[in-house]
Amino acid sequence: MAFDSFFESGLEFRYGALNIGGLGASRFGEYCAIFHEGPAGCIHGYLKGDSLNHYMAVGPKVDEDLLRVDCATEALKHMLLTLKHASEATAKPAANWPEMICNADCYAEAIIVQGDLKAARLSCVRIGKVDFDLYFEYAFREFSERLSELDRYRVDAFAQIDERLQALGISWETV
Repeated sequence: MAFDSFFESGLEFRYGALNIGGLGASRFGEYCAIFHEGPAGCIHGYLKGDSLNHYMAVGPKVDEDLLRVDCATEALKHMLLTLKHASEATAKPAANWPEMICNADCYAEAIIVQGDLKAARLSCVRIGKVDFDLYFEYAFREFSERLSELDRYRVDAFAQIDERLQALGISWETV
C-alpha cells in the first residue's frame, strides 16, 4: 500500500513481469498471461526488480533515489535489462536469455494501470508443458486414480481457464 500510495493513481497499478519467451515469474503462479504490447501509456514503466523487495525502506517508505536509478520507460526497457544482466548475458547463449530475464526469483517488474488489462489484449497463456499435459489428462480424459482435494481444485481451475480461453479464441503456450 505504501508503494502504491506514493504514486498518483498508484492504487490502480497492477504488476507484471517483462517476459521474452520463458515461463515467467512462476513463484506467483503456474500460469503466465502474456499480453500484447499496448498503446503508449499502457505500461507506466519497468523496474529492475520487485517493487516490494527492492524499493521499500523502513517506515514503510519508498526508496525514491534507488527507484529513480532502477526504472525505465517502454522505449528504454532494453537498456534496463542490459544493465541488469550484462555479465550474465555475455556468458550465456541467446537461447537461455528468456529464463535469465524472467524466472521465479528474478524479473523486471512491469507497472500497468488496471484498466489496461483487458482480455482483448491477451495474446496467450503460458504454462509448463509437464503441468499442461498432466492437467489436460486429468481434466479431459478418463482416469482411475483419485485426486487429492488440492489436485482436484487445480484440475477444475485448469478446465475453467481452458473453457474461457477457448471462448475468447486465446491459445495455451507450453514451455
